[in-house]
Amino acid sequence: MLKRFVKKDTEIIFARLLSGLLVGLFFVLYLPSSSYAEKLNAGYLEFPPYCYTAENGTANGTLILLAARIFNKAGVEFRYQRLPARRILLNIKHFDNFASVGWFKNPEREEFATFSLPIYKNKPIGLLVRFKDRYKFSRYSTMESLLANTNFKIGHIHGHSAGVYLEPLLQKYPGNVAKISGTKLQMVKMLIAERVDAIILAPEELPVLVQKSGFSKKEFAHVSFKDIPEGNKRYLIFSKSVAPETISRINKAILEIVGDLNKGEHGNKTAAD
Repeated sequence: MLKRFVKKDTEIIFARLLSGLLVGLFFVLYLPSSSYAEKLNAGYLEFPPYCYTAENGTANGTLILLAARIFNKAGVEFRYQRLPARRILLNIKHFDNFASVGWFKNPEREEFATFSLPIYKNKPIGLLVRFKDRYKFSRYSTMESLLANTNFKIGHIHGHSAGVYLEPLLQKYPGNVAKISGTKLQMVKMLIAERVDAIILAPEELPVLVQKSGFSKKEFAHVSFKDIPEGNKRYLIFSKSVAPETISRINKAILEIVGDLNKGEHGNKTAAD
């Protein structure tokens, strides 16, 4: 009789232990890890056609859609938030779990931000000028010769990087650069009003920007220069608090969706591909 009671108690204890192990296993297998639970606020600025707010109030643009594909494939939750450029950089510096879309890389930003692999490669940047004044720029074959020898006012948005080649030139000849706190659309209106002589612009930006400005495309010309290299690369950037595991998953997704733009093996792909 005593042996039967001992056996029964042992079975009860074993059943309880087994039940506890199964519950623990459930939590290990089915609760999300801390890295997947990480949510990002992804700031963007009005920068068509790469990033802009659609008429229905949602974030849109080639890089907005591409970044969404990358985040989704990496299993990272995100929320887009429209902000000015300087506010985005301040948030990257001081806020946790903040990201942004489509930035150039430079040493100053690398001090406070983590960069992804490149997600896009630009066509050579140039100048948007008034069509009637295009002849004034034709005598200059390089951007440096123009900045060094003229009193043109070249409009450039404060806080934007013009890329690894052009940015040092703008710093070298600051007297010919008008740094503006605003948007590219506002600068187009300043160009037409002759408050600046040209604005720095990649050719991809021209069609949407001119359309949004309300002016005719015939009023503008895009000027290119021999010394401007191809392939300024754009990146996702993150505050330093974003977990390395999250960045690693995002980079893996970039390689799968975009390819390795550092090696140039797969060319440029965008969300439309």
